[in-house]
Amino acid sequence: MSHHRPIRPADRQGFDSLIDARSPAEFAEDHIPGAINCPVLQDEERAIVGTIYVQQGAFEARRVGGAMVAANLARHLRQQFADKPQGWRPLVYCWRGGMRSGSMVQWLRLVGWDAQQLAGGYKAFRRHVIEQIDTLAPRLDLRVLVGATGSAKTRVLQALAAGAFAAPAAISTIDGLRVDWPDGFGLIRASNTTPVLVLRFEGHTDAALQRIEGEMLALLARVKPGAQVGGAAH
Repeated sequence: MSHHRPIRPADRQGFDSLIDARSPAEFAEDHIPGAINCPVLQDEERAIVGTIYVQQGAFEARRVGGAMVAANLARHLRQQFADKPQGWRPLVYCWRGGMRSGSMVQWLRLVGWDAQQLAGGYKAFRRHVIEQIDTLAPRLDLRVLVGATGSAKTRVLQALAAGAFAAPAAISTIDGLRVDWPDGFGLIRASNTTPVLVLRFEGHTDAALQRIEGEMLALLARVKPGAQVGGAAH
């Protein structure tokens, strides 16, 4: 079993499962991608414990809440966790990395699994995402294809989708044409406010970014030869 240490949001990929110990309502509102919801308190139970905390104090809230948590953990052990092997390594989080995820981690460790707790919980993950946006946004490769209203930008997108890529690329046409590769993506869509096509490329590495940009621009050139594309925005 590994040493118990604070797990940062950036290190969450190194685990077998990512468990959200918050209530179903919290999970439905937002959660870390890839997480499964195994609440230690259901929505109504969380409300009851909160009311007791306000009206009767922390001890009584922990006493009543502890029984609820124990019952929910027992159910998870019988159901969601029943087929997990001895070497299973889950990462557990709650809102702030406090008692809810801590109680689940403690029980999972007592069973014998190498469970770890996400330091700072979901709030820490949210801060991590904001920091990554600030860091990566200036590196995005954005291009604009200019065309007056009525210049058939939508038909260009339809033609692009028809001539798009084979596996391992995954194609989506919900918002223009988006092509996802294992190492990045390319997006061509019509602007909602101006008569232009917006092109965006993102790669996990500089080489991936250059390849994706080249393939998407080559596709655009095949569908609409002579299209004028503005410079990249970084």
